[in-house]
Parts: sequence; structure tokens; C-alpha cells
Amino acid sequence: MAVQSGWSDLWRKEDWWAIWLGLGIILVAWACFASGSSLRWLAVTPAKWATIADLGAHFTETWPRYLAQFALWLAVFALSVKIMGQPLREFVPAFGFLFLCAVAINAVGAWTQASAWNLEPPLLALLLGLLISNTIGYILSVVIFGDYWARLDQK
Repeated sequence: MAVQSGWSDLWRKEDWWAIWLGLGIILVAWACFASGSSLRWLAVTPAKWATIADLGAHFTETWPRYLAQFALWLAVFALSVKIMGQPLREFVPAFGFLFLCAVAINAVGAWTQASAWNLEPPLLALLLGLLISNTIGYILSVVIFGDYWARLDQK
């Protein structure tokens, strides 16, 4: 049986929200450009650093920008999650965890020695995802779905 889609898919599906959010970002960036401003203040990432003191100084100086970036993305994504009918109570802590992981991954990637070890942020994110899914994810799946997996092994 084929699944039918309708106009409500335009605001009820994640794929469409990715399109709407992408178009929204382009329109906001264009409006900023047309008015002579930019999103540079909000687009904060860790600068290159050699010592923990350098990194600490960066975060001490730019924490309001990180907080504003977190608040903006949380508001935008929470709105889309709410419209899609998903519970915000589950989304907000998960988004906070992912945001902190992203900042940490970018900070490690900005370390001056990271390039010598080829520790670029996409590779670090992949390694962290594999670590989480194969340790914490596996443990949770056994605890939550343990009986289900045991039944699958019997078939």
C-alpha cells in the first residue's frame, strides 16, 4: 500500500523543515547583506589556540555570542519541532547536549596541533558518534530493548 502525502507534509516532515530553514537562512543573510550588515557576530567558532589558557580566554571573551547562537538555534528548531508535533521536553536537553558537543568538537579542531594529527571537526564528530552509538547506545538498547533483541536471535 502506497503512503499518500498531502499539503500538510510541507510543515509536518523534517525534510521540508530542512528546506524551509535553509531558505530562511538564505533570506536573512540576503537581507543583512542588502542592508549593509552581516551575521558575523552570531557566527562564532573557536579561534586557533595552542594552550588551554588561549582557549579559556576565547570562551571568556565570546560566551555571549555562543549563548546567543544557542538561543537562536534552540528557538528556531524548537518551533519546527513543536509544529511537527514532537515533544519539546525531549528535544531541548538533546539539542543542548549536541550543541555542547559541537562546540567542543570545533574547539578541539581549532587546536594548533590538531592539524598535525588530522583531527578536523568532521572526523572528530564521526569518532564521537561512533563511540556514543557503540557504547552508550548499545548499552541503552540492551537495557531498553533487551528482550526484543533476544527474540530476534531466536528466529
